Parts: sequence; structure tokens; C-alpha cells
Amino acid sequence: MKICSKCKLEKSLVSFSKRSDSKDGLMPLCKICNRESVKAWRLANPERKAANNKAWSAANKERRAALTRRYGARKRCVVTEVDIPTDIDLIAATGGICAVCGEAPDKWHIDHIWPLSKGGPHIRENLQAICESCNHIKNASLPDQNYPYPPWYDPNVVRACVEIALEEDEDGLLYFEPD
Repeated sequence: MKICSKCKLEKSLVSFSKRSDSKDGLMPLCKICNRESVKAWRLANPERKAANNKAWSAANKERRAALTRRYGARKRCVVTEVDIPTDIDLIAATGGICAVCGEAPDKWHIDHIWPLSKGGPHIRENLQAICESCNHIKNASLPDQNYPYPPWYDPNVVRACVEIALEEDEDGLLYFEPD
């Protein structure tokens, strides 16, 4: 357990990002407070953020091109006959409660169970309706054994889709960690 230096709440260690130069190897802010701080900085400094992005892209042209190809390959991947459902279909499939916390939220987010940024495909089997707060906490993390999967989630379909995307991505930058 560790206390966040911003919100002053005691949280489990998994609620803190790693930081190699600190004594305990963790950031002083919890992930939620850190995300809020970064967001506030981005909103207060849009020109600097744009300049930083442009400088990174210029310094990492091959990586930028690979990321663009990887994103496109994931979005093109279709290995199921089921169409991407509407938000209403996904919310109805959960019975009107968040698939993670079990609460009935006011604001819904459609989430990729295996995040696109981690190689997950954009298919029905990889989508779920969760509340805004759970989606912000989950961010782009991979599910673990404590994470409830929706009833339609089929890791074999997701794995097959990722293998197709890997064939399309000559850099081999996509990766998938099946359960």
C-alpha cells in the first residue's frame, strides 16, 4: 500500500506507475491523479504538446510509420461474420450495468478488452460497454484474472484476428498476450 501525494488516498501498489529513479520504484502520484495532471498540462500547453509530438515524429520517422501501419492493420482486421454492434447493443448485452464494476452508470464508454494499442482487434468479440470511470482506470491495460470478460468474448477469434494483422504488418510490431 502507498499514499498518493496528490489525493492523499492509500492505494495498492498496482495503482502507481513505475519510476526507476525513485526509492520505491513508483511514481508519487497514483495513475488517476497522474493522468489528471498530464491532461491539465496538455490543456494548458497545447502548443508545447503539439511541438513535442511533431519533434518526436520527426526524430522517429520509422517508428511513426510503423505505428500508423499497425493501427491501420488492426482497424482493417475482420475475421467474424458479426458486424460491429452499436453502442446500444453493447449496453443492452451488459444488462445496463458496467461490465467491470457492476454499477449502472450515467455515462458509458465502449472499450476494447484487448486495447488497440496493445495489438487488440476492432471486432465485436473485443468490445464491451463499461462506465466512464472504469474505462479511465483501465486505460490501455490488458485484462487479468480479476477482469470480467463479457459472455461473447472469444480469445480464439481475437487471436486469429491478431495473427492476420501480424501477417499484414511487415515490421512485426503487433503483439498479443492470450490468456
